Amino acid sequence: MAIGFRRTAAALTAGMCLLGAVNIPSVMPTAQVYAADFTENGTADGYYYELWNQDYAGEFNYENTENNGFTFSWDGIVNALVLKGDSFKRNTLFASRIKEYNVTYDADVNYMDGSAFAGVYGWMEKPNAYMEFYIIDSWGSWRPNLDKEPLGSFESNGITYDIYKDIRSQMACFSAEPPTYMYYSIAHENLAEKTDGVCNVKNTVNIVDHFKAWSEAGFELGYMYDAGFSVQPYRSKGEAKLNSLSISKEITDNTNYGPEEVYTFHEPKEPDEEGRVEYIDFEAENPKVGAVGENASAVYDSEHSFSGEKAMHVSGGSFEYKIDPYDFKKDEYGCRDIAVGMKLYHNGDKDIKFNAQLITSRDDKENIVGICLRTGVQNRWSSFENISFALNNDIFLGQFLRITASEPVDFWIDDFYIVNAEDYPKVPKRIRGDMNGDKKIDIYDVIALRKELLRAGEFNICSDFDVNGDCKLDISDLVLLTGFVLGRTDSIPEPEREIFLDYGGFNKTLNGENFEVNARNDRSDNVKTAVRSDGSFMADWHGTDYYEVKRYKWLEDFDELSIRYSGIAKTVSHKDDRYKKGVELKITGHFKKNYNEILYIFVNEGYSEDAIDYYNASLDIIDIGGKKYYMERKEEELGSEVITRVWLYCTESFNESDELSNTQNEVDFAEIMKALDVEGYKPKEGYFEFSARNADGYVDFDEISFNDKSKKAE
Repeated sequence: MAIGFRRTAAALTAGMCLLGAVNIPSVMPTAQVYAADFTENGTADGYYYELWNQDYAGEFNYENTENNGFTFSWDGIVNALVLKGDSFKRNTLFASRIKEYNVTYDADVNYMDGSAFAGVYGWMEKPNAYMEFYIIDSWGSWRPNLDKEPLGSFESNGITYDIYKDIRSQMACFSAEPPTYMYYSIAHENLAEKTDGVCNVKNTVNIVDHFKAWSEAGFELGYMYDAGFSVQPYRSKGEAKLNSLSISKEITDNTNYGPEEVYTFHEPKEPDEEGRVEYIDFEAENPKVGAVGENASAVYDSEHSFSGEKAMHVSGGSFEYKIDPYDFKKDEYGCRDIAVGMKLYHNGDKDIKFNAQLITSRDDKENIVGICLRTGVQNRWSSFENISFALNNDIFLGQFLRITASEPVDFWIDDFYIVNAEDYPKVPKRIRGDMNGDKKIDIYDVIALRKELLRAGEFNICSDFDVNGDCKLDISDLVLLTGFVLGRTDSIPEPEREIFLDYGGFNKTLNGENFEVNARNDRSDNVKTAVRSDGSFMADWHGTDYYEVKRYKWLEDFDELSIRYSGIAKTVSHKDDRYKKGVELKITGHFKKNYNEILYIFVNEGYSEDAIDYYNASLDIIDIGGKKYYMERKEEELGSEVITRVWLYCTESFNESDELSNTQNEVDFAEIMKALDVEGYKPKEGYFEFSARNADGYVDFDEISFNDKSKKAE
């Protein structure tokens, strides 16, 4: 494939220097000169061919001939490649399903005094990686050896080959492209004698012998791209004629060598009308679920059920669901991200934490690759929502979702579902007001809500027991529910703003707004962030030493940026250390003038006192709009860019620990730049950042808006 040949150039030129750039073939008009490489592919008499010539350098002539052959000549090239053989539809044929694959060729070559080689060449692909393979039978002035010891030797068709493996790492720092692994089988002896003039080379290469040898050496195989006879010259002059080529193969539906496949590739399952790819109500047996553990049992039980007549009762171990990653679609980055939800009840005498774990397994060895923590509340069904994991696409890797109690208890699972992560917000939630899950709203729901209010704290983000749709559990929910049950109101009104609740840290675009939450890798319901459709948010957290939420916006056609906000915050320190303030609140504007003058303004409205103590109170004080700020200013040159950074610290930082603080302000960057005596800069990005260290707390910013004051004035 053309993309493969381009990668060949990047790697082999930088690495082994076996190949070189390639030139314009005779099949291209000489007037067509491009800055990129030349590539062409097609079919001739049922055989696939592909040509590559790096940078269009030198002379490159190729022509298909009878008996599935070709003629090829080159002069003054850097790197070049011609291939003739088979091409395969992507992700349809895994290498281990090929039982036999024989490439029989007869070629005359004249590259004895130059750097070139010939044999079989091809590509494979696995999730998140490529494999490029070479079976080298003959070469010119020197035998490729990769300057390293072989990883083994084997014999095929009477020829002994050394095997090697390499990885293309040169591009890793500059590209998000997946890595490319390179596999080699290089004959001990040159099948073309090193004499002047044309030499004949012929062989029948059974590619499967090489696949088996590579697999036994620990090389992973993949889905086939293409394979065939190839000539690859580097910085040389020469010619080759493929007199004849034939390919015979036997392909099966089973694995013939290497590790056994855990999954079979298939198209993703279509979600149901509620967006769920998988939904299990446990009314009937399902082979994908069960219990795991030495003394574990899982039975379909009617003692406790959230809906229907049955749930799965797990005793003495963990609940487990076997995942087929191909059930779920890839996102735009090639990943399979899922969100899991369920109802859980346990018989413990207190609230208990449950581990939701993503387990991978290969050769009976397990590895935990992800953990989320959720709280199972005593004496009621708990709703475990938005348990998110990224699945691995490796078909040889078993994957399981496992739910384990942190203490010995029996527990029940009901209404288990999995969705594609991007579809999680679309999954219908519990009927607001239906506290006990019986799908009706009556006095029993009022009683259940009263119990929850008694156990709730001062500020409690909650979706299960939220009635008015603000994602908080407070007295207003009880007032609304009681009024509805007693007939004082005809309905429970829909909320004015849609809210998305997530747990732990995340980086997402929600309703067009960009949010990043960091919580020291905490993925438990100890950390909750609820983002509203207008870009405002609220959060509560405990038991973590750091919480940060950042909302940012790329600004298009802004002239004068201002950021307005209002909200409340309270923190309670849980560590006695040097941080004297409860939170940090920073508003940032990024500006640019011309193409090379960059300005960052960091406005700190809340901060820890040591942030300015560090400067020994030597900072200047500047008055902006009636508020006083400590100021630091730095300027530096990086290449052609001039970068100016300005830090402003409000002299009256808000929010001491253990106090409820109200704050509202509008940071007018045009006014700030006027005070700083800078002009001509245009806004590019704006940031609103809130963070707390070594403290539990909550925050509710009910307004955060990015405004262009110049356009508003018009």
